[in-house]
Amino acid sequence: MMDRFIFLDINGVLDIGQGLDSELVDRFAQLVKDTDATVVLSSTWRRCSDTFKIIRKALREREVLLRWTTPYCPMDQINEEGALYHESRPAGDIQRTHEILRWLQHREITAWVAIDDEDLRLDEANRVRTNEYVGLTVEKADEAKAKLFCLT
Repeated sequence: MMDRFIFLDINGVLDIGQGLDSELVDRFAQLVKDTDATVVLSSTWRRCSDTFKIIRKALREREVLLRWTTPYCPMDQINEEGALYHESRPAGDIQRTHEILRWLQHREITAWVAIDDEDLRLDEANRVRTNEYVGLTVEKADEAKAKLFCLT
């Protein structure tokens, strides 16, 4: 069995400005079930206990477990260590990319995708970029599924 992982951002993916959107959360839950993927929360929602509880509860209600979160790496620490991926990008893009790559660093994972509305500096095969105003569409969920099954 191949392990599959989805790195999940919330804002612009499941929350398009009015809190969690039930239809988008349902679509994400179906994606997880269809791919038998493990969810890794990469969103800033992981850093606040209230928002973390909200997303964990919403996923649990749909029988999806939130198993991991990426580590928090402050920008000054990233600058001292040297980002795992360098490019002149807004700080948030570099930070999220670094946190995902750091989480992956000591794990042997063959299939993973990051779903985010930011332009993460990841290989095209490992990222699905949503529109912050519409979130996780059927097309973007299908794109993630294809990437998890290495069909693209």
